[in-house]
Amino acid sequence: MPFKRRIPKRGFTNPSRRDYAVLNLSQISRIEGKSELDEAFLFAYFRVPKHFMGIKLLAQGSAIRPVTIRVSKASKAAVAKVEQAGGKVEFIGA
Repeated sequence: MPFKRRIPKRGFTNPSRRDYAVLNLSQISRIEGKSELDEAFLFAYFRVPKHFMGIKLLAQGSAIRPVTIRVSKASKAAVAKVEQAGGKVEFIGA
């Protein structure tokens, strides 16, 4: 029997998959004294591992103060909560 058929099959790994680090508004609201938060600052502040390609912002928690956040992705609810607090969400790399 050929070697290719003898070895066990383990599934598929997509080589072009993009992994995003997930941050919630409750985590973002703990950052004091900054009115603009970009992805590089968030990677350093939260010590995000290097294998993540970007940051996705989710709506758990609430936005307390107006802040401009620059991330790769965000949920619609998170964008609405940030805009309701007087801030805005900008998308980079899209």
